[in-house]
This record gives sequence, structure tokens and C-alpha cells, in this order.
Amino acid sequence: MMIEIGSAFFFYLEVETERSSEKQLCLLLIQVEACKENLLRM
Repeated sequence: MMIEIGSAFFFYLEVETERSSEKQLCLLLIQVEACKENLLRM
């Protein structure tokens, strides 16, 4: 029973990750750029 719930949960996670991966990549790039600017200012 727990295995079924777990696999369903992981499947849901995979679907959500695929859907939001582009947004997350954009956010990650923005964060990286902000970090670079902060390092350059130091």
C-alpha cells in the first residue's frame, strides 16, 4: 500500500518538475547572475 502511494507521489513529482523546470531554470539563472554581481561588487 505504501509503495503504491510512494510511486504515485513520485510520478506526480516528476510531472510537476517537468512542467515547472523551465520556470525554475529561469529563476536559477537569475539567482546565479545576482550572485555574480554581488561577488564583483566585493
